[in-house]
Amino acid sequence: MKSEADERFAAFVDRESGELLRVGWYLTSDPDEARDLVQEALTRVYGHWGNLRPGEELGYVRRTMVNLQRDVARRRGRAALLPWHRTSGIGAGRDVPDHATHVAERGAMAAALQQLPPRQRAVIVLRHACDLSERQVAEELGISVGAVKSAGSRGLAKLRARLATQEQSVEDHEDEDAEVAR
Repeated sequence: MKSEADERFAAFVDRESGELLRVGWYLTSDPDEARDLVQEALTRVYGHWGNLRPGEELGYVRRTMVNLQRDVARRRGRAALLPWHRTSGIGAGRDVPDHATHVAERGAMAAALQQLPPRQRAVIVLRHACDLSERQVAEELGISVGAVKSAGSRGLAKLRARLATQEQSVEDHEDEDAEVAR
């Protein structure tokens, strides 16, 4: 016989798993690691589920995910980047639009996010991927609004610089390829 808390937990997982996987992907840049992160967070939160008030569950799980990922980053060292080279098989004979540019942009964003310090990455993901206000991010991370603004500003500046560098590198390679083709 399921308790009310168990039923609320199951309904939450059914309702929010897509959003949690998206947040996990932004935090890890790897679909498999994102699933593991979500599963570990839900496992840890389950024991406290009965103590959570309705409406605060999503924030609590996201904060748990951020903390777990921060622990992983500490163990690996911030310089360790996760590879982004997943591809999906496409059936023969199917007319499928070319998503290569979109996939490359997502991969570049994921790589750039992984180079940010954990707090900056968490703030960027919660602010822009989860569309939370600065105040909501501050509450979820247990930091001040000023710290959210500072981390967000610094993180976005680093992201812009890294993405611009990557874009320039791609353009340089395209120029080299064009030169070789002549």
